[in-house]
Amino acid sequence: MTDLEWDILAEQVAYSCEGFDVVNQQVRLPEGTETEFDYLSETESVVILPFDTDGNVVVIEEWRQAVERANRGLPAGNLEPGEDPTEAVR
Repeated sequence: MTDLEWDILAEQVAYSCEGFDVVNQQVRLPEGTETEFDYLSETESVVILPFDTDGNVVVIEEWRQAVERANRGLPAGNLEPGEDPTEAVR
C-alpha cells in the first residue's frame, strides 16, 4: 500500500445496465476519513485519434444528457466480449 492508496471497507453495485455498472464503495482515505465513493465500471473500449489529409484531428460532436449540452470528443466505443480491439477500430 502506498501513502496515497484508499482502503476499501465495503463495495456494492448500486446500479447495473447493459454497458456499465455504478459501483459504490465505502472507503477510508489516507488521513483516516471514512466516506463513500461512486464510479462507473465499463467494459473495455477503443478510442480513435483520426487525422484528415491536412493533419488536423477530427472530432465528433454529440449530445451528452448528463451535462445537458453538446460536447466534442474522439470517436470511441465499447468492445463486445472477445472482440479484437484492432477489428473494433476498423
